[in-house]
Amino acid sequence: MRRAGRRVAVVGVGFSPTGRNLGLSNEQMTAMAAKEAMADAGLTPADIDGVGMYTMPNGALRSNQYTSTVRVAAMLGMSNNTWFMSAVEGPAYLAGAIPAIDAVASGSCETVLTTRTLVHPGSSQSTNKQIHEYEGDAQFQAPFGALAGAHWASLVWRRHMAKYGSTADQLGYQPVYQREFAALNPKALMREPLSMEDYLNARYISKPLRLYDCEYPISGSGAVIYTTEERARDLAKKPVFIESQSLAIGSNPDFYVHDDLLGSSQKPAAKAMWDRTDLKPEDIDVGGIYDGFTVITLMWLESLGLCGEGEAGAFVQAGHTRLGGKIPINCDGGTLNMGRLHAVNHVIEVTRQLRGESGARQTPGAEVGVVTAAIGAYAGCMLLTGS
Repeated sequence: MRRAGRRVAVVGVGFSPTGRNLGLSNEQMTAMAAKEAMADAGLTPADIDGVGMYTMPNGALRSNQYTSTVRVAAMLGMSNNTWFMSAVEGPAYLAGAIPAIDAVASGSCETVLTTRTLVHPGSSQSTNKQIHEYEGDAQFQAPFGALAGAHWASLVWRRHMAKYGSTADQLGYQPVYQREFAALNPKALMREPLSMEDYLNARYISKPLRLYDCEYPISGSGAVIYTTEERARDLAKKPVFIESQSLAIGSNPDFYVHDDLLGSSQKPAAKAMWDRTDLKPEDIDVGGIYDGFTVITLMWLESLGLCGEGEAGAFVQAGHTRLGGKIPINCDGGTLNMGRLHAVNHVIEVTRQLRGESGARQTPGAEVGVVTAAIGAYAGCMLLTGS
């Protein structure tokens, strides 16, 4: 009989090298991140009995993004596995991590390694191919040039501007503030100062989104290890606990045709997360809020209740999300500056914030953090606490 309701903690975090044209395969990067996370926790492969990943199948991004959970476990010598899962759709890293957390909570396994690994589409390891024919929903979008996430994300902020009177320029404050964090993070790839003038002078990608509103595609891997509270107390680092988590599906699998672009999957995901805890939005000290495009970050601020509906642009403009602000967001620099790591970096940074390990970018006294991933067709979020 499974034991239900065990408290789960983050006990190890790590990265592989990150960048472009690293000359490393998916499996090599995954192994490097996993080994760093195990060293962080003081664990060996024999101590881990579960593996969970989010691993896009070939074709999802028309590039070689697939990493085999079974092969990685064997490669690392994890011979005691009693649970494994490869998520192939959903909110990026959290699509594999949240089921892994549930597996530990239920007793299906004791200690689980979770990873997200990406290969930059332009690298020598990518099998990116030009596609001239489109199927499914893409056949209706391709004639209009709507082939990238930025095209959809631009429509979201256009709707916000029309409904609430927000402005295109308000998007720019978040990337400027995140670059301030990145300048203090040796692992960030983009660390040069970024001013609002620099942001406004950058080219449009899909109006109103500019270059600095978009994540920076790279190759790299991140790993996070979860285990029970009982075991976590005996390991190398201060445990960070999972307080609440949620996954949700939106009303339509096509990101372009939701009934309400502003109220897609992130709203039910946030509600379910808050329904499972006594904590409130005002308890959050720090956030790792997905920033594949800055508009996603701003939509989550409203859906989480960190600001009022329609107020995200003004909230960010006022400086509340910057270093020293009311709720510092993406304190590692986010995927805009760390590179496209599909939210695993957000879990790692919030964990380090709650451990007090983030150095010059540390949020003083941080005890409660939130991590989110994706909006639209699917979303995920979770609360973490330092005690």
